[in-house]
Amino acid sequence: MRQAWLALDIGTNNIHAVVFKTNPEQIVLSLKRPSTGITRGVISNVEEVTRSLDKVLDEVSSALNTNVLRGVVCIGGSRLETRKSKGIAIISNSNNEINGEDILRAQQSSQSFSLPANRNLIHIIPQRFLVDGTEVFDSPIGMTGMRLEVESLIIDAFMPDTRNIDNVLKGVGFRQEALVVNTLAGAYGSLTRQEKELGSIAIDLGAGTTSFSIFEEGNLIYTKVLPIGGNYISNDICLWLQISHNDGENIKMNVGDGMSSKVDKKEMVNLGSFVSGEDKNFSRKELAEVIEARVEQIFDFINEELKLIGKYGKLPGGVVLYGGGANLPHILELAKDKLKLPARIAHAQFDGLIENDPSFVNVVGAVKWYLDDEHNNNSQTSGKSGFGGAIKKLFKNFNP
Repeated sequence: MRQAWLALDIGTNNIHAVVFKTNPEQIVLSLKRPSTGITRGVISNVEEVTRSLDKVLDEVSSALNTNVLRGVVCIGGSRLETRKSKGIAIISNSNNEINGEDILRAQQSSQSFSLPANRNLIHIIPQRFLVDGTEVFDSPIGMTGMRLEVESLIIDAFMPDTRNIDNVLKGVGFRQEALVVNTLAGAYGSLTRQEKELGSIAIDLGAGTTSFSIFEEGNLIYTKVLPIGGNYISNDICLWLQISHNDGENIKMNVGDGMSSKVDKKEMVNLGSFVSGEDKNFSRKELAEVIEARVEQIFDFINEELKLIGKYGKLPGGVVLYGGGANLPHILELAKDKLKLPARIAHAQFDGLIENDPSFVNVVGAVKWYLDDEHNNNSQTSGKSGFGGAIKKLFKNFNP
């Protein structure tokens, strides 16, 4: 299949993969398969991940009768870090009119600081521009001035994590055309233009981690990955019922609930329906209490981050939930109650996609991010051509 590309989100519990075409823009295949060798969103066993991914690629090849061995890859995990930087460019044109090259030089200048030796630059994201000390709220291209400043958000990764990704991809013969941080991919796949303008938080309820991005006035202002996710809920269930983690995960997915107040206290579940050799009953309401306690803890951690940056209860665009944890019944009501914001659940949308599963938001968002990047002939990631391309339409600010 000509012009076919693959987007990969290699998560703690599952690998999400979508094959997409660029002309016309369409998803032609999507699948979710179990992963192994991932701990809290990062590769802990290269051989296991390579085997898991190799099976996925074989399935893709069989389904399409062709190999698709190039595309975009998501990177996540709690060892991602963000920092802020400033760059300056002196306008040297004879008429002092700002052009794309001036913006590029300002961006390059914002990269001039030295990262720690064990960190890899992933993204440089412009947040605002100033011309001669005055903030501009639109593209500065065409304006006149002597000095252009840019304030950028830097996202970088732990070098061994990116090296492990490279080793896995080399092991299966996959050519990485771009690397995108999960929180950005999730923003592309979940948030609307209005939500970003009003101020909103997009939360990825993953298995190994919980990550989120905060937007305000169209700009990404903060992103964070917390080292706690849905697997902690499954662990709580397995300890409570004295069963295996996998059985706890199965019970969570099939009879779990995010709010105990929504469950009838008389409703009982036979453990033997999930665990061979067991015959005792357990209360579904008590199960919900176990789940709710852990989810509340996750939302409390997010609230602490919001308080640190002065945004607790101050994001009119509300909360957008996605990821596998967003499938939990009544998770939306719990999010509204704990975060004190309006909330909705995002579902991945793209021509040709048939998956009605919020866990596909990241990988579909990576497709949108990649296509948007290609349309604007720009690369702001280490996975592509660095700053060698033309300037992206920066003021789209991740708006689909």
